[in-house]
Amino acid sequence: MPRMIGNGDLSGPSPRVVGTHLAPGAGSDTVARITAEKMSEGLSQPVVVENRSGAGGMLANRYVAGAAPDGYTLLLVTGAYRAQAAVLKELSFDPLKDISMISLLMEYPFVLVARPDAPYKSVKELIAYAKRSAIQLNYASSGAGSVHHLTSELFNAMTGIELSPLTDARELWLCPFSTPMNRIYIYISPK
Repeated sequence: MPRMIGNGDLSGPSPRVVGTHLAPGAGSDTVARITAEKMSEGLSQPVVVENRSGAGGMLANRYVAGAAPDGYTLLLVTGAYRAQAAVLKELSFDPLKDISMISLLMEYPFVLVARPDAPYKSVKELIAYAKRSAIQLNYASSGAGSVHHLTSELFNAMTGIELSPLTDARELWLCPFSTPMNRIYIYISPK
């Protein structure tokens, strides 16, 4: 669930949006660009999206936490932000004190996607298949600590199965209908 967070007020010249921890064109980057455009219209000044991808969002998080608390540097985060703050032991900033939530921008559901010829047609069948099959099932993840990774690991914990993350950039965003049957994709879907 993307949220806009920052470290000060929004008055003054050109705020920058460190839009996302993902690469240009990714879902949260699109949300950041739409938000920046609307902010630019409302503030009558340019708002620039910067992408600082890597380390499951931590590069962007550290950048904003270390910026001057003048309101010019904002960050768009997903649901993984709070989970990372709770799970990661060594952070160079305090995620609750150094960065403040400003606004909820949107909510979105996750959907589970598999090939049409997969041997399971429901979540119940998927869980049963994963428990009895010798084939390792994989899920797409944008990286350790990402919302995709944490959601999938929660699914593993709740069901007692062992889906493994697939994070290879060459394979990650391939269409699930043209990839091996042992891949499961969890996509964000509009309501």
